[in-house]
Amino acid sequence: MSRPLLPDGLAEVRELEREAGHLSVFLDFDGTLAPIVDNPADAQIEPKVRAALEALARRDATLLVFVSGRSAADLQQRVEIPNTVYVGNHGLEICGRLNFVEPSALAKKEFLKR
Repeated sequence: MSRPLLPDGLAEVRELEREAGHLSVFLDFDGTLAPIVDNPADAQIEPKVRAALEALARRDATLLVFVSGRSAADLQQRVEIPNTVYVGNHGLEICGRLNFVEPSALAKKEFLKR
């Protein structure tokens, strides 16, 4: 006897997605998509996880959003999955399928760097 691939809760999410016609998935980078490492510059997504994310990103009815405390440019460089959104600095900057930088943060960019 085979077991269902999805636990009951995920099956409910799949049904809600069918009804809505679109799915938006927001994922944290460090500690969720990429394991926590001693040197943050070494963080990377494992190949199996990347393959699953790329498959989701190819779906017309799915929007992937990657969120991090890192800069959006750093996050985008580490993920590099087309047709997605990158939210850096905890929401102060957004790039990818849409672009936005919080004006007050942009005005204090040099201060924030320090």
